[in-house]
Amino acid sequence: MPEQKVRKLTSGLLEATKSSEMEICDYERRNAGQKILEREMKNFFSSGLSDLIVVKMDME
Repeated sequence: MPEQKVRKLTSGLLEATKSSEMEICDYERRNAGQKILEREMKNFFSSGLSDLIVVKMDME
């Protein structure tokens, strides 16, 4: 009987560890995605704005 309790506790701890590791990975993945998105937006707007300025100057 005590061995069964130990197994149950161990499997419970393993499950809790796995789920918290998955949550951490999820958070890191979302955070990395957010950083990539921010960088891409900055690149897009900085290059896009300079292109617009060039086009506007060409039109004048």
